[in-house]
Amino acid sequence: MQACRKDTLDTKPKGAGKIGWNFEKFILDRNGFVVARFGSGTKPDAPEVISVIEIELVKQADLAESGPISDSQQPLELNLADYVWENRILIASVKSQGDANYVSFRQDWNGRGKETSDRSLMLVEITENGESRLGNEIIAPASVDRLRNELKIEPGTTTFILVGKDGTEKLRKAKIDLDEIFEVIDAMPMRKREMKEQG
Repeated sequence: MQACRKDTLDTKPKGAGKIGWNFEKFILDRNGFVVARFGSGTKPDAPEVISVIEIELVKQADLAESGPISDSQQPLELNLADYVWENRILIASVKSQGDANYVSFRQDWNGRGKETSDRSLMLVEITENGESRLGNEIIAPASVDRLRNELKIEPGTTTFILVGKDGTEKLRKAKIDLDEIFEVIDAMPMRKREMKEQG
């Protein structure tokens, strides 16, 4: 029995599924999907647990500001081609919402709405074990799978991909911040024209 417990503690659990030992912790989103899971050796007040909870609370606040979402709302069938020449898209594909770089990035994103809006930049959040979203809309699982295949996103990794208005990939990194993204966007000829027109 001790050997079983040691194996469970040494293995980082993923998503929903068989519980290996007492006191494993699951964090669920507002719709009951598992967004993070921690082994029995992780304390409830550990920084990685608190980080995931804080992200989910921020999402709740965003949803409250935008009004209630109907239970009958259909998941979004996301196709990047629909946004060509209209929006730039930043795809944040994360293994876990407790990823330290992602937590920091998401907090920064929430505080810089004007700068992202000025650049017509939308955020697509892809989470391996939980809901994936475009803003407040839940993306259909089939669309998420197709997007992962199209962009060749490796499972179990944190990947940030910037897609320009022309629909092509402009930047791909495992760790990034918004200032770097803005710098890449502002160097684009199309963005320079936009800034000139905006004065």
